[in-house]
Amino acid sequence: MFNIYHVGPAQTKNPEEYVTEACFPIE
Repeated sequence: MFNIYHVGPAQTKNPEEYVTEACFPIE
């Protein structure tokens, strides 16, 4: 599975805001 970051660590420090193509949160 490929995780494509729409919002990454450079844009937010909140892991709950990391959104991927698969709509799974990054832990």
